[in-house]
Amino acid sequence: MAPTLKYTTDQMREALKAVKTGGISVRSASIKYNVPRTTLSDKLKNKVPEERKMGPETVLSAIEEEQLIRWIIVLGKAGFPVTKDHLLDSVKMLITKVGRETPFTNNRPGRHWYQAFMRRHPEISTRAPQNLSKARALVTEEKIKNWFKEIQLYYIENNFTDVIINPQRIFNCDKTAFFLSPKGNQVLVKKGEKTVYNFINSNEKECITTLMTGNAAGELFPPMIMISCKRMPASIVAAMPESWGLGKSDNGWMTAESFYEFVANIFHPWLLDKKIPLPVILYVDGHSSHITMALSDFCSINQIILVALYPNSTHILQPMDVAMFHPLKKAWKNVIHDWRMEHNAAALKREAFPLVLKKAIDSINSAKNLQNGFRTCGLFPFDSDAINYSKLLQTDTQRSTSDRAYNEELHQAKEHLRYFESQLSSEKIETFEKSGDTWNGLVEDFNLFNYWISLKRKAGEKDNVLSLSERTGEILNIYFSNDAHSNVQSNTSDARNRSQATRNRSGENDAHKRNR
Repeated sequence: MAPTLKYTTDQMREALKAVKTGGISVRSASIKYNVPRTTLSDKLKNKVPEERKMGPETVLSAIEEEQLIRWIIVLGKAGFPVTKDHLLDSVKMLITKVGRETPFTNNRPGRHWYQAFMRRHPEISTRAPQNLSKARALVTEEKIKNWFKEIQLYYIENNFTDVIINPQRIFNCDKTAFFLSPKGNQVLVKKGEKTVYNFINSNEKECITTLMTGNAAGELFPPMIMISCKRMPASIVAAMPESWGLGKSDNGWMTAESFYEFVANIFHPWLLDKKIPLPVILYVDGHSSHITMALSDFCSINQIILVALYPNSTHILQPMDVAMFHPLKKAWKNVIHDWRMEHNAAALKREAFPLVLKKAIDSINSAKNLQNGFRTCGLFPFDSDAINYSKLLQTDTQRSTSDRAYNEELHQAKEHLRYFESQLSSEKIETFEKSGDTWNGLVEDFNLFNYWISLKRKAGEKDNVLSLSERTGEILNIYFSNDAHSNVQSNTSDARNRSQATRNRSGENDAHKRNR
């Protein structure tokens, strides 16, 4: 435990002043102001800073931690509540980018750092987000229209009205999973046949996550495919269509790092290559956990305005969900069927996935689907009256029944979690808690960890958010400068004046590479 200060900062400051200007000795000043003589002497000789906290040095500087606090506050207001894992992922990315040595495993802080960080910043507290029972997370026409009013006001106040009238500058991205062995369509058989089998040679649950992006003008961006692997297979890299993105993670899911790489290495370069005017607006899922500090920084510098869609409303506000994924999944099934017919009913392998997906994408009218999607969702033209609110209707009886069922399910999930954890050692649980959402420990514990994570989520005990103030509809970007006077900005006007600043296609953000 760090020693407790027996003197105040003012006492030490007065002692230093007395020696420097009063002409008294170090010993006399030490006695007069009740401060340690050795410490006073060290400060006078510049061996230690005149003002510093007791105890070991923190991994992040006071300025860096203040930036994190501002970022937490800003994202909370912008509709992106920051969770513990969210925060730790951002710290990991920051530390990795600056090449700083730390005692952390894989540069990711653990429970002790997090607890110390929260003690150092009592202005930030944790709260559990409302669980998504239908009564508590009900999306209403009034809420959606209020969201539109708030976003429109933000656009007007920040002079973005020229952006929202240009369909090329309005974007949406969302991820979806494509099964390598999707369930087939209905088939024609001999009358009287009761059972028809569609033989496959792979796990029918195996799927590949793909991030899709498009704009209101109907332009579909190069997708990003996520692969489950430790080391990227050369065969998959060789099979990738030109300009497509390829990411990897232990479970094949989109991570904060991979989403950053998508924005920095695929989305932003594509904007420049197509000469699309900046800034642009990128609508993303309101529950996204991928908006890290590094991404916020990059977007502010490069004039990408992140806007969180209203939570739990993707079925009416997300153009990709509303108009793109359904026809694409239908085309995917047809293309898979044709591919298997051409390859003697062989199961689709990951190596063939990119080209088969490209064939499915090319077979649908992406431009028309995207244009219809943005119009139906009211995002272009920006019009809340364009939405079909009948999809939101739900009777009070349905809500009450749904809520009772949900509460019972939540109680059972908590009981299941308590029993499961009782079978694990305290060391094992602590290791799991330190790992966030990604397991980097022993291979034999991979499935155990993922099962524990799923139980935590079902029990509503995962992803508590860090909070300071109530969330509003304000959309803010954050910019971290190279000096000590870092600043949170409510718009990207300053970034627009930095012509072509910090366009590093490797995804490394030089704003984080300062000496600390």
